[in-house]
This record gives sequence, structure tokens and C-alpha cells, in this order.
Amino acid sequence: MSRLDNDTTSKKDASKKIISDFEGGDIDILIGTQMLAKGFDFKNVTLVGIIAADVMINFPDFSAGERSFQLMVQVAGRAGRHLDHSDVLIQ
Repeated sequence: MSRLDNDTTSKKDASKKIISDFEGGDIDILIGTQMLAKGFDFKNVTLVGIIAADVMINFPDFSAGERSFQLMVQVAGRAGRHLDHSDVLIQ
């Protein structure tokens, strides 16, 4: 298990190492912020969990709902791109 967020990627090339370890199977579970939602194509992802989605949706901003929905769809798209079965859990 590993994390991918601002705290763990502050050193040079730290994010590249975490991502390559995850893609190579050295990391089975990757926990991260919205950094994981965009631009990645992980081959063996079968489960994506979105925690505290209601916090994003209810943020006091007129476009919070739309931005939250877009982000949830993007991160849900990380699951099952190359596999027959995958799950997305939204809390």
C-alpha cells in the first residue's frame, strides 16, 4: 500500500517511483488525492473507491456539483480499462 498526494511527492521523481511501482505490481493498493484521477492508464485496476464524495458535492461553490461529478467520472474510468470486470464504490 502506498499514497500519492502532495506530501509524498514533494521530492524530485517521487511520483514517478510510486506510479512505476504500482504499474509493476509492487504496490497493490494506491491511495491518493485527485492527482490520480487524470492522465493515468493503469492496466490492473479492478476497484476504485471515492471517499467523502458528499463533501466535494456540497462545497460552497456554484460549480461544485459539476466539478465533483466530472472528477468522479474521471477516477471511475481508471477501473477496468483493460479487464472484463471492475467496481467503483462511492461513499
